[in-house]
Amino acid sequence: MSFQLVQQQFVSQKYFKPRPSIVLLLIFCFLTGVLSHLIIYFHQLNEGIRVVHSLFMGLCYDLMIASLITFFAIIFLFCLRSKFERLIIILFYFIYSAIWFIDINYYFVFGTHIPFHTLEYLDQLDNFTSNILDILENYTFVVILIIPNVLFFLFTWVHLRKNIRISNINLGITLFYLILLGSISGVYPNSYVAKNMNDPLTSSAVNYFYWSRKVTNDEKINKPTDALQKVIDGLTGEVPQEPKYTGLPLARHHSSDSCKKGNSKDPLVSALCSDHNKNVLIILLESFRASEIDSYGSEMGLTPHFKKWEQQGILFENFYANGFQTRHGEIATYCSIMPNYGDSVFSHYQHNHFLCLPELLKQSGYSTSWVHNADAAFDNQLIMLPKIGFQKIIDRFDFDLGTEVLGWGYSDEALFNKWISFLNGEKEPFFSTALTITNHHPFDVPEKFQRFENRTVQNKYYEAVGYVDSVLNQFLLEASKTKWFENTLIFITADTSNYQNPQKPFNHFEEFVKTRTQIPLLIVGGNIKHSYREKRYFSQIDLAPTIMDVLGFSFTNSWMGKSMLKSKHDSLAFTNRPGNYWAVMSQKGRYYNEADQKDHFFGFSENENLKHEYKQIGKAWIDTTRWLLQENKIWHP
Repeated sequence: MSFQLVQQQFVSQKYFKPRPSIVLLLIFCFLTGVLSHLIIYFHQLNEGIRVVHSLFMGLCYDLMIASLITFFAIIFLFCLRSKFERLIIILFYFIYSAIWFIDINYYFVFGTHIPFHTLEYLDQLDNFTSNILDILENYTFVVILIIPNVLFFLFTWVHLRKNIRISNINLGITLFYLILLGSISGVYPNSYVAKNMNDPLTSSAVNYFYWSRKVTNDEKINKPTDALQKVIDGLTGEVPQEPKYTGLPLARHHSSDSCKKGNSKDPLVSALCSDHNKNVLIILLESFRASEIDSYGSEMGLTPHFKKWEQQGILFENFYANGFQTRHGEIATYCSIMPNYGDSVFSHYQHNHFLCLPELLKQSGYSTSWVHNADAAFDNQLIMLPKIGFQKIIDRFDFDLGTEVLGWGYSDEALFNKWISFLNGEKEPFFSTALTITNHHPFDVPEKFQRFENRTVQNKYYEAVGYVDSVLNQFLLEASKTKWFENTLIFITADTSNYQNPQKPFNHFEEFVKTRTQIPLLIVGGNIKHSYREKRYFSQIDLAPTIMDVLGFSFTNSWMGKSMLKSKHDSLAFTNRPGNYWAVMSQKGRYYNEADQKDHFFGFSENENLKHEYKQIGKAWIDTTRWLLQENKIWHP
């Protein structure tokens, strides 16, 4: 009798001990998350109790997700039994560690975990070949993927050699332990309402990916009547009376007469306006943020040539990107439309109707062209760019096969050489724009521009900035020798900012947003009458109306920006990264919203009404843009 009792106790203990393979998988998954979070912790520059608290929440999420991964492994074991046990847990761990490896390298470039919307690029993976090859050389390939998987394989194969028969009771009890552990570990971070999930320390790779699916949700919304009225109240121009504009709430007629009035007292007008302004070039420098530019206060000395050209041009001290991706910068710059932060305008709304700057200039007798040193098919540009008025598209397939390759495409030097050659054969007047690529991850540059022995992503980014400054200067020097330079205005700006670490820790949230959204705007050309530094706040949507105003072409459109020449109008800059921040800025005050939770006000001098107004304006633009695109009410067929 006593022997049977002992045997029953032994069997009971065996049932209540969690499955060894599951315990091993749980431990390795958790430690991989911990390792990744520690890499993020030491990579970012901030410190203090708040940062440690964010790290603690991230580690809690790591344990919760590790429990979830092993939960699914148990489900597979229920179905496939012990015969495939080692194979199952090895495969599960490899997939999980691979996710973290990809995620940590995404963080190095963009400052967050991988968001859900990146799924739309799965059918364009060939464009990411250079990125993939670069991250395979990163130390995380060994630290997060190779070493942990080798160790896990050895532990699994050596310590789990004995084929222990799988018991449904044991698996069920192990499953209960996992549910309990996962639930407990997720209690605190899930219940902490003030957390910022966009902070990569706070969130974990898997739960951020799942959470971010709703950040740019494009579910159909009702007409935002109050928001629409708020936007309409801020528009300039006259309401057109023709019936064809009925149903286009933002349609306005603009006189474009700032230069004709001869307002010599306005320093921007006096510097920019000329009877000889014909041709227009826009240079969108990839991820060329203001923080690393000498003219904007950087002490790194990366852009000495930009600094010299500033002495011959008009520099805008407070110019901002409206979004955080190239597609946002293009729709804002070319079409004066606030970017949609859900589905891409170029892809999802390609059948909508738009009237953009290239089309208006084409109607005014201009030849229009777009030049790029990578594949124009990326992000549906090849379809949309002709639709918005570009007659000629030049991309990587128009370059010689032996052209120097750097990262995502041919070198920016090759791009500028190609562009000069093309422009020399163009009939005036022309409008042309170039989109560079070298300053995109993996930030490859020729050896003579490699100034850092430590090949971190941050240092490679700095090198790419220096390279772009050099080849941009080379282009401008060559352009200044051409016959068309005297009749040409060149707008030098960027598609977006960049998410590399700042050169020093942020002192407050305004510095955080400014580093991630401020971009340069420098206007040079043969007829710039004197150098000038413009202090008012503007953003990319203001470029198209400004160009039309400078050229003196009146037009009717639903553009959301304002001409920068009309000094009597209040200038506002707007920027947004959903779930992370959005901002409305002017000389009267700057409002920043942090993670849709916390307000930050700077420079308002306790003007509570203006604070409230800016907060309303920002939210109104987001809702109005979304509704106008949804209902196809930006322009008529």
